[in-house]
Amino acid sequence: PVAVLDLLKRADQRLTTLPSGPVKTELLIVLGEGLLGLGDTQTLIGVASRAIAESTLAADPELRFRANILQAQALFYAGEPAAMLAAVDRAESLLADVPAVEPVTRATLQRLRADAHIRAGRYAEGVRAAQESLALTERAGGTPREVLQALMIVADAEHQAKHPAEAVAAAERAHAIVEAHFADNPGHPFALRTRALYADALVDKGEPRRAVDLMVRVVSDSETVFGSSGRTVAFRLQRLAHIQLRLGRTEDAVTSARRALAII
Repeated sequence: PVAVLDLLKRADQRLTTLPSGPVKTELLIVLGEGLLGLGDTQTLIGVASRAIAESTLAADPELRFRANILQAQALFYAGEPAAMLAAVDRAESLLADVPAVEPVTRATLQRLRADAHIRAGRYAEGVRAAQESLALTERAGGTPREVLQALMIVADAEHQAKHPAEAVAAAERAHAIVEAHFADNPGHPFALRTRALYADALVDKGEPRRAVDLMVRVVSDSETVFGSSGRTVAFRLQRLAHIQLRLGRTEDAVTSARRALAII
């Protein structure tokens, strides 16, 4: 991932030499999509902001639509739910001018809306948007990956809204997809997030014994991906310690908590 990030940064520098227009806007959007999830939020935000500016100059509704979706995704990583929701609203306002938008893309808008509401603590609104995203994805015949993304946000929204049964139901469906399609890549972000969501939902439902093995696996797979000193590993260790305490495994919980503290 580091080599990929460096390559994308070099591409970003080269793009500054291009004149404004649809081609530059398209390239910025593609570059931004490549940066998603690579951990360099500052570069991602910068690319998304330039894509917004260039799409406005290009006066192309489809490019403006895609640039606003990119900006919403970038703002998710930046932890700015209000600005993220504004970008989603701007993208949605352009739908009438972009008739070729696929139903799955409309589902993505609702998923981003749900994410923004969850981050802002508006859990009821998050549940509604997440459920709408899932319904749109399934009606469109979404791929397993697309359905998985919708199910993850439903599980997260229901978990945050303190609906344990609904969260477990969504997480179980998501976990089944992960087991079928990511068996050879347990460290994939979707696999890690799904198992962590499933574990949290099971704890809320009063089933910590089923949750602890899932979280142990999440910690192990996270260490493989991020290294033993990764901050993501520390966060997962904290969750594992919480589950271990629920089970009365005090010594294990203290060990997990100390490992997390050593990283932080």
